[in-house]
Amino acid sequence: MNHKTSEVNPEDSSFTIAVEELELLLHSETQAIVESDIDKLELILSRKEIALDNVLTEKERIEVSHQEDPVLEELLERILQLQQRNKHTLDNLVDSLRQNGSIGESGLRIRKIRNAYLTHHKEKDGRMLDI
Repeated sequence: MNHKTSEVNPEDSSFTIAVEELELLLHSETQAIVESDIDKLELILSRKEIALDNVLTEKERIEVSHQEDPVLEELLERILQLQQRNKHTLDNLVDSLRQNGSIGESGLRIRKIRNAYLTHHKEKDGRMLDI
């Protein structure tokens, strides 16, 4: 279920736009992981970093707690679910490459991406909910 920014308080619209942009990047990230497209995944991760920083900046700017706004709460919950799904999919990809014995250069890049993903997103996911 997609919410348009017009459904939330106009004061929060820049936050909602930032969250929706991040959500789109997470869907693209899912596709890149499934396709094992490492170059695309690295590009998306760098763009996602910027989008996530935008979400955190806008979140700090708004005065309403996401727990008090069901639309924003749902948006944040979707983001966290997508993050978790992508982490799980990335874990499965690394495990599959390891089991098939195909940890070549691309496999090593994917493992590095996964390690960075795990370290980075634990911190950012916590900050997203800390309001």
